[in-house]
This record gives sequence, C-alpha cells and structure tokens, in this order.
Amino acid sequence: MIGSAPAIPKIHPVFATQPTLPSVADESEIDVTYKDGAFSIDAAILQSVQGQHQQSFPSSPGEHQAPLQQPPAHGWTVRALYDFDGQPEFSELSFSAGDVLTVVKVGLAEGWSLAEKDGVKGLVPEAYITYIHDFSASPGDISGHAHQSSTTSAYSGYSSTTIQGGNNTNPRNSVFGKRQLNRFSWFVTTGVEEFLLTGGASTVSVHGPNTGTKGSLLGPRQPPQISSELSNQHDSTTYDQFERSPPNSGSSIRQQRGGQISGDKISEDSDEDEEVTESDKHYIQSGPSWQEKAPLFQVRVHDPETRRKMVGMQEYTLFQVTSTFTQGVSVTVERRYSQFEWLYERLLNKFGALILPPLPEKQYTGRFSEEFIERRRRALERFLNRLVRHPVIRYSDLLTHFLSCSEDSDWKRAERKFDGDRIVGTSFFQHVYHPEFNVNEDGDIDIVERFDAHCKGSEKLMPFLSDATTAYKEGISDSQFRYRRLGLALLNLISTTKDGLENQTLNDDLAWCWRENCSDCLRLTKALQTTAETMQYMADVHQTHIAEGCLPWQETIKEHANPSSTYAPLVDMHTGTHKKLVEVFEKEQTMEEIDSETVKSRCDTVFNITLAEMDRAHDERVQDFQKSTKDFLDSQIAYHEKMLAHLKQARAVFDQPYYDNLSNSPRFRSKYERDLEDARYQTQKPSRPVSAASVASVSNMVGGVVDGVGFMNGLLKTKTRTSAGRSIMGFWS
Repeated sequence: MIGSAPAIPKIHPVFATQPTLPSVADESEIDVTYKDGAFSIDAAILQSVQGQHQQSFPSSPGEHQAPLQQPPAHGWTVRALYDFDGQPEFSELSFSAGDVLTVVKVGLAEGWSLAEKDGVKGLVPEAYITYIHDFSASPGDISGHAHQSSTTSAYSGYSSTTIQGGNNTNPRNSVFGKRQLNRFSWFVTTGVEEFLLTGGASTVSVHGPNTGTKGSLLGPRQPPQISSELSNQHDSTTYDQFERSPPNSGSSIRQQRGGQISGDKISEDSDEDEEVTESDKHYIQSGPSWQEKAPLFQVRVHDPETRRKMVGMQEYTLFQVTSTFTQGVSVTVERRYSQFEWLYERLLNKFGALILPPLPEKQYTGRFSEEFIERRRRALERFLNRLVRHPVIRYSDLLTHFLSCSEDSDWKRAERKFDGDRIVGTSFFQHVYHPEFNVNEDGDIDIVERFDAHCKGSEKLMPFLSDATTAYKEGISDSQFRYRRLGLALLNLISTTKDGLENQTLNDDLAWCWRENCSDCLRLTKALQTTAETMQYMADVHQTHIAEGCLPWQETIKEHANPSSTYAPLVDMHTGTHKKLVEVFEKEQTMEEIDSETVKSRCDTVFNITLAEMDRAHDERVQDFQKSTKDFLDSQIAYHEKMLAHLKQARAVFDQPYYDNLSNSPRFRSKYERDLEDARYQTQKPSRPVSAASVASVSNMVGGVVDGVGFMNGLLKTKTRTSAGRSIMGFWS
C-alpha cells in the first residue's frame, strides 16, 4: 500500500444529482431493485448513466470535453492500491490492497467506476486502483492485454489533440497517457514527466494568455530567431548549434524548417515569446555542459549584527552581504535569514531540475550566541558562493535581485514580480537550448549508471574520512587546551602573591625566590615566564589552524559526504526519461511521426540537462577537493612552522649571553595572568586510589549486592599469597 488511502469521492453514482447523471425522476430508465436491504445496480442503470455521462458538457462557454473511452467487453485489468471496505447497501465492491480487479465501466460519477472481482460486480473509487496492463488488443490476443506496464489509474482526461493521429485510441495506452506510479519520485516532482508527456502545456502558460485557439500540443510552432544584440560578447557561430525542437518539447536536437540564425541572442518569432528574457534562456554546449553567460564573482557574508524591534520584543541577526566582481566593483546589502529562505524557496520553485546547495537549517535556541552566529555566517557565505558557481543560477534575476536590492520598497515590489513568475517548474525545460546530437540516442545511460555507482560507493566510504577529519580537529582542539593549560600552570607558579606567609612565593623583585635581590632567580623567573607565554602563543597557533585549516576542510568533506543522496534526483530524472524513451521506440510503429519525434526531442532535452548537471558536479568535486586539500596542507605547513619558530624563540632565551642579561632589567607581570582564575584551566585534584579496605566498607554498607567484591578480594588475596613471583598483587596482603 502506498501512503494513506485517498478520500472517497463524495458524489456517489447511486445518489448522484450532478448534471452528468440521469435525473432521479426518470424512473423508467433506472432499474433499481431492493435485495436483502441493499441496492442492486444492473446493466440497465449503468448503461443509462454512462450514456449520459459520455455526452459533452461544456466546462466553459464554447469548450467541450471528449467522451471517456470505455473498456472493451472483457474489461480492463487493474490492481488495488489500498484496502476498500465497500458498503453493500450502496452496491460498493470491497477489496484489499494488491487484489486484481476487472474494470467494466468508467466514469459513472466523479471518481467512480464499475469493477468485477470473483464474479461480483460493484462500484469502486478510481483513486484506489491502478492499471497493470496495456489495453490495446494485439492480433490473436483474445484477452486484449499486451505487455506489462507501470502506469497509474489517474483517469485524468486527456484532450483528443494530445493523442490524435495514433493508431491506439486509448489515452492510457498512449505514450502520452502513461504516468509513473510513484508520484513522489524526482522524475515526477521535478516536472520531467509532465514535460515529456505534455511539453508543460498542462501547467500554467509561461508566456501569458494564449490569444489563439487551443490547438494540439503537437501543433506547429515557430523556431527561435537569433538576433545580433550580443554579437560583441559571443562568437556568432556559438549559437548556430542551438535550435528549437517541435512544439512544447524544449530545446532538443530536432530541427524545424524556417529557423533563422543570424547572431547570438535567441528570440522567439511569436508574440507569446516576447516576454522571455535572456536570463530565462539557458544554453548547453558540447559535453554536455552548461555554457557560462556571466563571469564568476565572489560573495562575502560578514559583520553580523543582532538588532531588536518592537521595543526589544523581537530580535534578529542582520548580515552584510558583499559581492565583488572582476572589474573591482563591489555591492553591499543587508540581509536577514528570512530573506535567505525567500531566495532558496523561489530558486527551488524555478529551477527544480537543478541541484541546489542546501540552505543552513534554522535554530530556535541559542541563535544569538557568538558561536552560533559565526557558524551561520560561514554557512550562509558558502551557500551563496555555491549558488554563484552554478552557471545558470549565477545570472538569474532572483540571485541578482538578492545581491543588489538595497531598498525595502524595491524588495517588496520585486517580491510581487517574482511571485507572478510564470517560467517556473516544467517551463524551465522549454527554454533550454543545446546542440543537435549532443547526446547519444540512448541518452548515454551507461555514463549515468557509472555516475550512480560511483556516488553510491563514495557515500559508503565518506563516513570514514568524515570521522577521521572530525577526530583530527578535536585532537588539535585538545592540544590547544593542553598548551594553554600548561602555560598558565607554569605562569601561576611564578606569579602567585596570595595573602598569608605560606602563599608568598615571590620576593620584592617578583622573582620566584625567598631571597631578596637574587639575580639567579630573577633570570630564571623571566625565562620561565617567556616559556609560559610561548605556550599561549602556541595555543593561539592551534586556534588559527582550526579556523583556517581544519574547519574549511571539514566543511568540504561534509558537503560531499552524501553524493548518492545529493544527486539522486539527477539519476532518477535521467533513468525515468530513458524508460519513456525505450517505450517510444517500442511503440514507434503505432505512433504518428510527430508524436514520436516530439517525445524523443523532449527526452533529449532532459538528457542534456541531467548530463550537464553531472558534468558540473564532476568539475566542482575536483575543484573543491583540489583547493581544500591544498589549503589544508598550506595551513598544516604554517601551523608547524609557527610552532617551531615559537619553540626556537623560547629556547634561545636560555642561551648566553641573552640569559645573563635577563637580570639587568626588572620583571613585568604577564598579560596572561588575567586567565589564571579561569576555572577551565585550574588543576584538578587527582582521584583518590581505592583500597581493599574501602571496598570492604562499601560492601558492608550496600550488602549482598557488593558482597561479591569482598569475595573476589579474599580470593585474590589467597591467590597472591600462594603465588610466588607475583609481587604486583602484594598490596592486597
């Protein structure tokens, strides 16, 4: 059973009163008999109901719907998705998830069909069943079932124009009518399936109201023209490769006649396409890989500031976001975390087929602590720079607005504009342009399989590297603590001046001595102070190494820790499209040529997009590990060089003649003495060793539970006394 069962349709065929069903007053045509307290609906009522239901009822003035296709005499085979406990008094058929039923009539009322199970007929909700076979009758096949398929029983009405021209008149048997059973797969949720089946026509129009009539999804559409507006930026031959595909098929390799190529910028012939801006057109070059339309730039998130509003009742953190471009121009704006959320949600809505970096998660407690704010600042900076690195996101209007808008009024006005953006979701595929024959006919499925296997294998191994990196960072942090504690302990020895004669460890010259004017102890004290301060310098070196070496390396490992999960949408989109392409090849002989070419063209567009994203993933992985590993090694070198330099400097103090000259000047207190009272670095008392007597006393107090300890104690004593040479056990004697 898949998820929870859907709601049962409210309109029941027995009591339906909607216009599509026969009037209750027309009793002569409705044969309803009462049997054992239940309604029985025989063939007369079903034929009467279905006969009127198949009439065309206008959904809007001047528009009619095509009648539903009815099953053949032997019916259509379906499988139950959920358990359904039918009510016999309403002639409903009960069944369990997984049962095989035979649908004999569809569309009795909104969401109901007539089915048969084990010789018993009854009403079934359409949302509870799914088709398990094709329904075209092949020659010599009495049952009418062709090969198995994985389509759902959506029973959604497909317009006749969608499936026109095919030999098979059943939309559910058409390539355009089959939908994946798993409605939560990336192939479905990213809009790929909708694009392949309808070209995005079933979604909201991306070019505004259609001034023409509702034509076929496969009807003619003009290819793009290329103007010369950007001829000074790109080679004019670059875009000669990109051509429009058949209508609503995206920008696949199938060429159409009449296209004009005269420059660099692609524009649409029809008035509908004039609203599409250059930022909504995306180009894929050979590889396939995304073509760079804007130069790379860097983004810094810095100077976080906690502010209050509503008389201090509400707090929030404001970040400065500075974008630095190649020409040296920089733009700085202020952004709250909620604005980062706004950007991320709209990017997901517009570019659902692309792999976007995750937004740092919200935190409701401790979000104003310095440690958390710094951690969030780093994460937001990495998030923005990852967006900027994407060749498509980089020039999007959404990101440009986020990085440049500085006025609240402009921000609110732009919010309304982006909320009304119609080139989102499935429409994204319609505006991707790529060269002809950029991908093999099979969609380079072997490359995708190797990519998937590599990601799954890497994901199994990455935890070892992640754990080792974390352990190393924790080791450096522990070492930092120990150096600081050692230095403070040494400094405490030569700096204590507490009240009481027993606490006076320094003379009047602040030398660690009970004698006054002791030059030897003054020299020693100053040299020891230098050593103690060196320990603090070395602790600072550890802290710098953690921030500049360990953390960036750890963040890179974390970003690439789950490649299989991260890129699962790409694999699912590609493999789902490949299955649809295989289906087209299998049924190509029964499809109109334009139907076949359209689906192939749309599949080719999806293949180019997914492979371009995989290419980007490959390049970013190489760049990230190359840079982060190099930076980590540079940080390691600097870390050890600084440590060695500090150690050499501290050691040189004890050499002549520098050591003898230490007594020529007075001693000054160290600036680190302020940390001596820090409880974190206070020496803890050693734990008291447990003796046999104490164990025995505890045993007497607790009773029988601990008597075993006393028994073992006596046993070990006996064994120790009788075993010569085992002196290690002698303390028990």
